Amino acid sequence: MREFTVEFKDDNEKIIIIGAILGAIILSFISPLVVFFFLRDKIGEKSYELIKALLNFELLLFIICIVFFIIGLIPVIGWIIAAFLGGLVGTVLFIYNAVILLFAVFSITDKKVAKLPVPYEFV
Repeated sequence: MREFTVEFKDDNEKIIIIGAILGAIILSFISPLVVFFFLRDKIGEKSYELIKALLNFELLLFIICIVFFIIGLIPVIGWIIAAFLGGLVGTVLFIYNAVILLFAVFSITDKKVAKLPVPYEFV
């Protein structure tokens, strides 16, 4: 888990970061991607590093889901694997994602330090 210290310039930056994190629970990598490309100039450098880490984390989870989707396209054996293992992994990943991101939001609002698992750097 990497630790990110965030110092907000103003309340707008705090709302953007918290909105991107909470949006990532439902929208996966879409909300961090929007902030990464379109709201880059409205956030500070440390907040930008947090958004990059969030985007990398969400992209990894998305790639895992895509792999199980592709496995599900294989007749019979792929259907069995995707139905049982894919459903279980998808549920566990969703809960893991929600817990990690909610802890990040709570720690940002309290201590200004967030911890995110970033095993790979895509962006």
